[in-house]
Amino acid sequence: MLHAIPKMLAAYMEDLAVDTAQGAAAALAQASQTDYDAIISDIKMPEMDGLELLVQLRAQAPDTPMLLMTAYDEPETAIQALRGGAYDFIHKPLDREYLVASLGRALQVRQLRRQVAAQQAALERHAAELESMVEERTREAQQALRIRDHFLSIAAHELKTPMTSILGAAQLLQRRDAADGFLNPRDVRTLRILVQQTLRLHRLIISLLDLSRLQTGQLTIERQVVDLAALARRVVEEMGTAFERHTLTTSIPENPLLVTGDELRLEQVLYNLLQNAIKYSPRGGALAVRVAAEERLATISVTDHGIGIPAAAQPRLFTRFYRAENAAAPGISGMGVGLYVVREIMTLHGGRVEVASVEGQGSTFTVWLPLRRGTPAGA
Repeated sequence: MLHAIPKMLAAYMEDLAVDTAQGAAAALAQASQTDYDAIISDIKMPEMDGLELLVQLRAQAPDTPMLLMTAYDEPETAIQALRGGAYDFIHKPLDREYLVASLGRALQVRQLRRQVAAQQAALERHAAELESMVEERTREAQQALRIRDHFLSIAAHELKTPMTSILGAAQLLQRRDAADGFLNPRDVRTLRILVQQTLRLHRLIISLLDLSRLQTGQLTIERQVVDLAALARRVVEEMGTAFERHTLTTSIPENPLLVTGDELRLEQVLYNLLQNAIKYSPRGGALAVRVAAEERLATISVTDHGIGIPAAAQPRLFTRFYRAENAAAPGISGMGVGLYVVREIMTLHGGRVEVASVEGQGSTFTVWLPLRRGTPAGA
């Protein structure tokens, strides 16, 4: 058979090289040195039969198809061979055409396996290259973000001092005019605009500084007892001139509504929400501020009837530098920092902020804070 089968195959198949081995041990040794396309073996052999050879070859070369031959009509042996991973089971005396056809199929399977392995290796190399490229781009992006944040921090610090001086001088002129009345009405309006715009720039600078502190983990809060109702009344009163084009209604309890937190930071939250309500309702309209206690939580809600927020934009609204598409309307400016800072401040207080909005109809922003122990739930 060692001489007959190679000749038989050569007559039917071109460019076929066939190695032979006398016994399973020799076959294993050859298979360890050569990546064969297929292996044909008897089952009945001395020392090691074909079934045991199949087991060892499957461990050594799992992708190589193996054809087993036998002269014995033993169905259970055929089943055992096929279950063990044999590609085909061939009875003797050999049918030449069947053997050639079976071997041809086995060779095609081996070729396909090689192609799949080569493609998989190429995909793995490409994936590794992409992963390396993504890691490099990520490092570059992170470095760019660090440079940007560092620049914003420096710029905000450098701008804060002259801006504070300008604001102080403008407010001094307002107080002098209130006492002496030395400015004409046009100059009074000009001075009011100057103060308002300087305050706006001052808030932007503070937001940039807060953003820088958040990025470096340096934004902290100083906890003390805060009357949220009194704070809301004071902020609304201080912002009085900002509501010129709006009708403001308030619902703020007379009794103290006590929380534990940083009064300046909570004031900043309310200022941001009110400024947004004014900015995003440029045509005026009704604004509402509501302060209340619900179970063990204090709530502040700010409602406007402005441009509203698209539903698709709301999940990303509190991320830094994000602005909804409709926020780019003429006359509406911003950096997308204020709401991010609001969320972070509320998180530091153990509270939260949420939005309910319909595009074209308006928005309601609500913050929740834990009530201080001992505060009546109906306060």
